[in-house]
Amino acid sequence: MEFYSITQNIARRTGIPRWGLHVIYWVLWVCFWGVMWGTFDNNYEKTFYIQLLELPYKLIFVYSILYYFMPVFLERQRYLLFIFYYLLILAFLSVLVKFTWYFFIESIYFPDRPHSLIRLTDQLNIILTLNTAMVIPFGIKLTEYWLFQQQKSNQLEKEKLQAELKFLRTQVNPHFLFNSLNSIYALSLMKSELTSDTIARLSEIMRYLIYEADAPKVSIDNEVEFIKSYIEFEKIRLNEEVDISFTLVNDRNGTIPPLLFIPLIENAFKHLKSFGTEKSWIVIQMELSNKRMKLLVENSSGDTSIQKGNGGIGISNLKKRLELLYPNHYELSLRNEDEVHYATLTIFEDALSQPQTKL
Repeated sequence: MEFYSITQNIARRTGIPRWGLHVIYWVLWVCFWGVMWGTFDNNYEKTFYIQLLELPYKLIFVYSILYYFMPVFLERQRYLLFIFYYLLILAFLSVLVKFTWYFFIESIYFPDRPHSLIRLTDQLNIILTLNTAMVIPFGIKLTEYWLFQQQKSNQLEKEKLQAELKFLRTQVNPHFLFNSLNSIYALSLMKSELTSDTIARLSEIMRYLIYEADAPKVSIDNEVEFIKSYIEFEKIRLNEEVDISFTLVNDRNGTIPPLLFIPLIENAFKHLKSFGTEKSWIVIQMELSNKRMKLLVENSSGDTSIQKGNGGIGISNLKKRLELLYPNHYELSLRNEDEVHYATLTIFEDALSQPQTKL
């Protein structure tokens, strides 16, 4: 991952090379302090001379800290070592600056002042001056470091999310195949003539699961065709023993995450139950628009475990995917009333709507 650079970003926008931005900064720095200190005694020659003599030490201090000690120690969270070397370099350079003042400044501009190589107040002033030169560059570098950490954290979170979603998608296929093979196995035991037709339909479904549904997004039309194929697969397997009603209103274009609705539809077939002489039944209603996607599944059922929210691996998987894909933008309701199982999933595309999950 590329380290975020404020100066590089400014250079890209202005067309000025990075080294040119550094030169401009230090020229402005010398001019600012030369003018500011020169206003005290109107001796601008002296203040600019002092600033230019001190500039090499400030450059050594700033660039050694920013481009060596920060990457080596601070960015690796070795804070104590960074502080130690920061203070060590600061003390060493302050002594060199003091020597420069003693030999090249004090004798010229302060001849009446007592000269001394060791004076605590002078050292403290020099240390303050060197630290002042560090404030802006160090602040910029810390900001770059913080932005880079945020970028890295976001990237890691994104990769983690994608990995988890991919893992959840891969769980759907084996779970679906396991249930389907169980159904075909039951037909084979009965030596049903529908076994071959069921296998052919399952082959079509598995082709979609293997070659298309592994992607993060799939065509909405392909997903709808897959759902229709699955319902036809179940009709063949059940041999018209179940009344199945499927209605679809599809006004949506583009793509959607694959296999979001199939766990609820599959769950309905898995937990079917007839009432006395009445046939089992399933009602499936889908509404797909650019504002929301809604699936309503009703089926005759006496399985109270679903009422408690225990819908098996498929439903548990679905809940996790919805939390990752549409946090606070979906409603999932699973309930049993009068031996009828209701499953409703609504996904809101409008960011202003933030419904809470219902179980």
